[in-house]
Order: sequence, then C-alpha cells, then structure tokens
Amino acid sequence: MPSLASTPAEDGKTPLHLACRRACDLAPEGNGGMGTYDTEAIRLLAEAAGPGALIAPDDDGRTPFHVACRYRASPAVLAELADSEGGRNSLLIRDTEGHHTPLGVYCRHASDYHGLRVLVERCPEAAAAMGDGRHLPLHRILATFNLAVNVDCLRLLGAAYPRGLDLMSTRGLTPLALLCESYKSPLSVDIPKLLNGRTTLGRCLSNKIWLMGRWLILAARANRRWKAHVKENSKELMLHATLREPSSSAEIVQLATIIHSDEVSEVDNNGDTALHISCRRRQCGPAADSGFEDDDNASSDTSDDCVFKRVNEGIVIDEEPASSSQSLRKYNPGRDYLPILNHILERDITAAGRCNNDGKFPLNLLVDKGSTWRGGGVDIVLKASPKALFSYELSNALFAMALARTASFVTSDRPHEEQASSIGATFQLLRGKPTALEFASRRTVQSKSGSGKGKSKRTRTK
Repeated sequence: MPSLASTPAEDGKTPLHLACRRACDLAPEGNGGMGTYDTEAIRLLAEAAGPGALIAPDDDGRTPFHVACRYRASPAVLAELADSEGGRNSLLIRDTEGHHTPLGVYCRHASDYHGLRVLVERCPEAAAAMGDGRHLPLHRILATFNLAVNVDCLRLLGAAYPRGLDLMSTRGLTPLALLCESYKSPLSVDIPKLLNGRTTLGRCLSNKIWLMGRWLILAARANRRWKAHVKENSKELMLHATLREPSSSAEIVQLATIIHSDEVSEVDNNGDTALHISCRRRQCGPAADSGFEDDDNASSDTSDDCVFKRVNEGIVIDEEPASSSQSLRKYNPGRDYLPILNHILERDITAAGRCNNDGKFPLNLLVDKGSTWRGGGVDIVLKASPKALFSYELSNALFAMALARTASFVTSDRPHEEQASSIGATFQLLRGKPTALEFASRRTVQSKSGSGKGKSKRTRTK
C-alpha cells in the first residue's frame, strides 16, 4: 500500500529508511546478507512511496540516501536510489548532525570505489559541499585510516572539484596533511624496514599510501602552475615537489627519498638541491598555506568558485576553535621541519657545501630567514660544511663568537657523534681563518691585564 510505504515511525524513519539500513553489502547472500534482494526491495519501496520519500528526513535529518551511505550499501543500491524519481535532488541534501551530503557520509564510512563512482557521477557538485569543520568529501575520505581508500577514489573526487586539493579544514589541514596524519602509524612501522633493506616497497602498505600522497602532491601543484617555481617546462623532480609541499610530513619525505634516491643530489633549474628546498620550508608555522603567492599572479577557476558558492549557500559551518587539550594534539607539518632537514642532510651531506645559481649555500638560506642555532638547524648545516660561513665577511669578533658557539658543544654530556662533529667543524673554521686565534689571544691578554689592574687598585684602596 502506498500510504504505508511512506508512513514514518516515531523516530521519523520510513520503511525506505529501514530498507536502506539493511542494504549492506558486507555479507554476501548465504552468509546472512540479503544478496540481490536488497536492490529489488529498494526499488519497490521507492516506487510505492513516491519521489518525496527520498528527500524525507528522519529525526536526525538523515534521508534514506544518508542511511544507505552510512551503512555501506552496495553500488547497485546506491545506483537504484540515485536513478529513482527525485533521487538526484536528494544528493545535495545535508543531514542536521554534521551538515554532510550523502557523498560526505559515504566518504566517512564506506569509501568503496564503485559506490563512490556512482555518487560522484550522479552529482559531481556534491564534491564541493562542505560539512562541519570545513570538510569536503575529499577531506572526509582522508580524515581516518581506511584500507578501502585508494588513489582512484582520490582521482574521482579531485576531478569533480579540483580546487578542493588546496582548501584547508578548520584545523588548517589540506587533504595531503590529513593523509599524513591518518596514515602516520603504518608509515612509521614500514619506513625503518625500508631504510634498512629488510623489506621491499611492494610488500608494504606504504606503497599504497605513497601512490595517494604522490597523486595529491602532483595534482595540487598542477593547480598552481602560476607559481614562480612551477613554471611550465621547468625541471621538477618528485623529491623536490614533495619537499615544496608545506603539508608533507617527515614520513612522506622519507618515502620520497627511498623511492627517488637518485634525486637526493640532483638540482633543479635554479641549482637548488633537496637540502636548499628543505632549508626554505616553514618552521612551526601554519600546517599548510593556500598555495598562492599573491592575488596578482593567481588565476582562480571562476567556474569552481561559482559551484562552491552555489552548493554551500546558506550553510552554517561549525568553525569553533579547538579546546586547549585538542590543540596540543593538533597535527602540524611545520613541526616536522627539523626531522626533514636532518634526514635530507644525512642522505647527502655534501649538499651543505653547494651553492645554487644565486650563490647561496643552504646555510645562507637559514640565516636569511632568521633560523635559530639548534631549533632552526643552523648548527647541523654549519657543521656539515663550515666553509659556508666564509661566504660572509665576518669581523674577527663575530667570527670568534661563531667559533665559540660551535666549540661549546664539545662536552661530555653530548653524544659522541655530536662531539666529533663539533670538533671537526671547529678545526675547519680555525684552519680557514687562523687570524681569529691571534684576535682571541689579544682579547685574553687584555682581559687578564684589566682584571689585574682592578685587583691592584682594590688592594691599594684597602
């Protein structure tokens, strides 16, 4: 009876809601699943209830489409709902809990490629629909660890709304940053094995993660061709592209150096090595930037802007700042600045003594941006190539201060490797400027003579 098919229960759920709840594809027919029966049941209920049933929300603001996506309905069921009368209109309806469309819900709970393809092809505009936390479906699919997600899923969403590759969530995270955050644990397990040669990349989950990360990096950079260092026909190495992305984590960079080990010592058109680019990375700043250098050079896609505004018109997004406890756990790729610098330097220590086409050593880049001695990496880069200090015309006084800072780490409480590095750097600095010893000796004599005069004067006063 048509009236019964559209009659809601006390919680607002219609029979179509309940059928979509059971339309799960996790169990095949014969193992507790419904098999092909779920598609036929959905079709009959949708026809009996009429087009209004697909946009009828329950008490939680969920339409039958939201329920089907939440409980991992099969691609056949999703196609049946989308192709029913009124089905396409329901793909842009948001629930009241998180302001998410059915596509956003599916990206959070299911993420099967074939089901995702049904939703994106039926309504590509849903890829631009934001939910709470300013999460697009592309953010949602990467916000949690999910073995069902692969690079093909990302391609679907990226093609539907390319600008989403650079948009940040309320926490300041791009899709690449969310990937680095969600998949940090398996990467941390695999990378030591890969570095030690105990396993191969093809046998690790990291291979799948790298394919997703690589696509996100290249796709995002393709959207920013107007940036100065991404000029068309320029020499762009994959390792350099990974380092230039502000959202790249230490694990993703380490993977890049393992896979593209031959690029560690390569230079780009500006003569920059991987170490030069590492020195330019932002330290403890925002997790990522928008990818635009200035408004004059940026050429935004107006068609994407119109879609974004139309789809999100009138939607109030929850952007309340995180609590203090949450902010302590907030993921920020800027904190990986020093581990990345250390790793690149270990892979090619000779890069510290190489100039780019502008005549800049990596040390010069660190000094130019005001990096600190230890936290900013100045100490390890200087010790790797002490000769870089002679690119500055330092007075004897300033040189003696730099020498003292380098030698001050030769103490018993320091690791042996650090003591050896400090001793080697000190020796090379002294050999490069022996006059500093004469200056230091004169200062010592003057200091002793001054203290002697003061002591004699005090004695006479007494």
